[in-house]
Amino acid sequence: KCLGVHTTTTGAVSLCETDIVVPQNCSLYKWSTTSPGINLPTPHTSFITFVCHSKTYKYYASCDWKGVIAIYDDNFEVFFSLKGLDPPLAAVKFHGDDVLMVLTRGKHEHDRTSIATYQVQNNNVSLTKVLSGNYYQCASFDNFIFSWNWLQPEFTLCVHDSELGVLIKQQKLMSDSPGIGFAINKENLILEVNNRSLLWFNTTTLLEHSSSHLINVASSKIWTMILISQYNLLFQKSRQTYVILDIRTGDVVKSFCGPSAFACYIEISPSNPKYLWVCTVESMACLIFTQPLDQPDPSTTTELPVSSKVYNFHEISCCGLILHGAHLITGDMAGNIFTWDATSEGQQITRHSSEGIISGGHEPPSENPITYLSKTHIQDGIRALACHTTSEGRDVVLIGTLSGMLLFWTIETDTEPVPFVGAGDTITCIRTSGDNLVCYSSITGEVFVEEVDYEMLMETWGTSGHTNILSRTIHIPRTPATPEEEAKFGSLRLQAEVWSVDVSPCQQYVLSGSEDQTTKITEISSGNVMKSFKDHELAVTCVRWVVVATGTMLSLRDNAPLAVSSSDDNMIIVRDPWQGVILRKYSLPEELHGFCTLTYFDLLLPTTSDELSPGFGKCRVVMGTVNGYVIVRDLETGEVEFCERVHQGSIEGLWGRTGGSFATCSSDCTVQVHWLEADEGKLRS
Repeated sequence: KCLGVHTTTTGAVSLCETDIVVPQNCSLYKWSTTSPGINLPTPHTSFITFVCHSKTYKYYASCDWKGVIAIYDDNFEVFFSLKGLDPPLAAVKFHGDDVLMVLTRGKHEHDRTSIATYQVQNNNVSLTKVLSGNYYQCASFDNFIFSWNWLQPEFTLCVHDSELGVLIKQQKLMSDSPGIGFAINKENLILEVNNRSLLWFNTTTLLEHSSSHLINVASSKIWTMILISQYNLLFQKSRQTYVILDIRTGDVVKSFCGPSAFACYIEISPSNPKYLWVCTVESMACLIFTQPLDQPDPSTTTELPVSSKVYNFHEISCCGLILHGAHLITGDMAGNIFTWDATSEGQQITRHSSEGIISGGHEPPSENPITYLSKTHIQDGIRALACHTTSEGRDVVLIGTLSGMLLFWTIETDTEPVPFVGAGDTITCIRTSGDNLVCYSSITGEVFVEEVDYEMLMETWGTSGHTNILSRTIHIPRTPATPEEEAKFGSLRLQAEVWSVDVSPCQQYVLSGSEDQTTKITEISSGNVMKSFKDHELAVTCVRWVVVATGTMLSLRDNAPLAVSSSDDNMIIVRDPWQGVILRKYSLPEELHGFCTLTYFDLLLPTTSDELSPGFGKCRVVMGTVNGYVIVRDLETGEVEFCERVHQGSIEGLWGRTGGSFATCSSDCTVQVHWLEADEGKLRS
């Protein structure tokens, strides 16, 4: 809902609902375990709220927020579409093979809703009946339609005869908070109530008496669940844990790890019960098991799906990472910091392909050998990391936090991280340069540069050894001039967040990118803004300096560096910073599925013996997106050399280095190191 605010003459504030803003590019995709998503034709121009199939997959149906129903044949061609129903349509569900139930939901909490049924035969569709009420959800089995009617403060289960449309049973439920999740089979109906409990009805005796059983589950809100056998219920228990529960005893038969985002739909493949499809608010995955899920083996309590061996170390969204020598260093919002062996020797990592299935077959992998080398923890969320090797050979990790503190931690020692300077608010990015420069930025538009003597910093526990040489608000908050301009900004009315900074190779300038859609070059010694560019239409998410090899089309005079920037507008811009000329401009490739924006990028510079760069001096840019894709492009030609979805969440950190390796971290709490290899003229990871 989009709410507008106005003040009455008495000074009281009230809320009124304004027009719902809907996208014009609503898409429906068909997926399989062996092919990527295929975009299907659809009459929808608003949010698609539900899709379903009939019992024998003879028909498919979808509905949207504007009141449009579409019905498809088994070739996924639309043969019927109906417009003008009372929007929004909450769900469409088939009762058997020939009856389509349509659940409408009012725009306001207490608006009356209804369940309409349509007869579908030989590609002809006709309205048969309308069940009026305040229905929250509905399901069906055999000759009955089950629905739960919510008119505060009562929550009622209703049973209708599907042929006659008459109410034959009504029962008040012991709950004042209906849930979203439900499951049904021939003998059982499970409803979520009060968020953490399940109500179990026997459908065969429901018409005779009103007995029910309450099952308590220590779970977060259950969005979806399915009965995979007569008494075994599968649902998402927590953000990353899925369980199979015996509803008779309340005992967990089996548990396993799956996609970490909230699941909104789960279903076992009817053709192969070893396949479990999981749709979350962020992604879709197919989990493959060694035995059918509808026949769980009670002798084992826990079994991980073959295609989803998950080893969780990070607790909350992983936001900071660095590839430094042989080490990968990662941090998360819970304050954990890990160091890992980032070399390729002995590491065989289970990998998901873009089609959603595991590469290399379906045999169970051996135990994953990966483990962290060292770990520390701070009482603050981690937003940014950097690392520097001192003249004595010690690796010092710099940590930027949500509260605005800058800390250092020496990997080789058991000491805890030590704070030594503060930014006043969340530190968004840290870059080191040369022997002693540290540049970092904050969400208040400020850019800082410290001159650091690392040995003294460690000897004095942060009390000395650092001198501030730049502290200035480079990106100044301002109020948008028009509503259209305001819609393009995040929190610009309050702040102009600096999302990324980088120090020039000559160590005289800082390149910065901000929520205010500008890229600026600031002189470190004076604090003066030397150049300001506004070529992006949305927030600038990442910036880097790069020196390309002499003799290429992008090389500048005297090996002067290029300025590269990325943005939420999905564009990468390469420019001559001093002439202000845009040399290259690339958008995301068309083969990406779903909503996505660019989050971070880095550069893969060639080595003299780089087998990925036959010829001389090929430079690549590796990019990450909000929906987990990694794209590798030739910086000079723009050719897409690699494009694959590698994460189930947003890529929140990306670090490349000389040669063909890079690392990513994500809101799905996983970290990956990739090595690019040449394969018949193409890159693979």
